[in-house]
Amino acid sequence: MWPLNYITGLIYDVSYGYVRRGNTNIIVSSGYGLWGPRVRSGSRSEVLLINITFGGQK
Repeated sequence: MWPLNYITGLIYDVSYGYVRRGNTNIIVSSGYGLWGPRVRSGSRSEVLLINITFGGQK
């Protein structure tokens, strides 16, 4: 919700989306709607399903 998206962008390095920094993968969704004002305007609630696989020595 405008202008809160600008505020979260200033507070957090990644406020939405996917970023890879070195060996770290960062994923931030728009969420389920439990933070901030109880108003969801201009965005959809989002729950992610992430499958993680580890490649290692056998």
